[in-house]
Amino acid sequence: MNEAQSIAVIGQSGSGKTTLLSLLAGLDIPTTGSIELFRNPIQKLSEDRRAALRNQYIGFVFQSFHLVPGFTALENVMLPLEINDNKQSKEIAKALLDRVGMAHRINHFPTTLSGGEQQRVAIARAFSTTPPILLADEPTGNLDAKTGRKIIDLLFGLNKEKGTALVLVTHDPSLTEKCDRCFNLEQGKLTEL
Repeated sequence: MNEAQSIAVIGQSGSGKTTLLSLLAGLDIPTTGSIELFRNPIQKLSEDRRAALRNQYIGFVFQSFHLVPGFTALENVMLPLEINDNKQSKEIAKALLDRVGMAHRINHFPTTLSGGEQQRVAIARAFSTTPPILLADEPTGNLDAKTGRKIIDLLFGLNKEKGTALVLVTHDPSLTEKCDRCFNLEQGKLTEL
């Protein structure tokens, strides 16, 4: 996979697409075989080391957003930067929230944001550390069609702008058409379409 390349993974519900993303991110460990993330064998690393690798190399956009409820939009985007002890976390987070059209809502908590707004905050957070890889699990799955199109444009715009490789799981044909490559996951086998 190259910088700024986009890959879609499709498949029936229950085929293992979300599990595949969890394995790629080191959130889960394979029971057989091996996965290497930047020459680091995931299955041989401690949870702390896998978390450090995720923080360094991977941004993750979840279908259900996974924002910290007690944090404002700004604080949610700052979180991965502060874990990395980035002294400019506030400035970077503000700039990203502005880029995703959320500058006017930086002091709002997730419960006061619409689904589309929460997803934009989640995308800003995922890009905050400028990860080489962004994993997105059904990024438009909980959104209406109009908001979903805005999120798609935003994801692919940032993908190209930041040079981040994008791997996304989706059922949305309009999303797969925008990707450079598309794979189908069926019965544990990944096949390029």
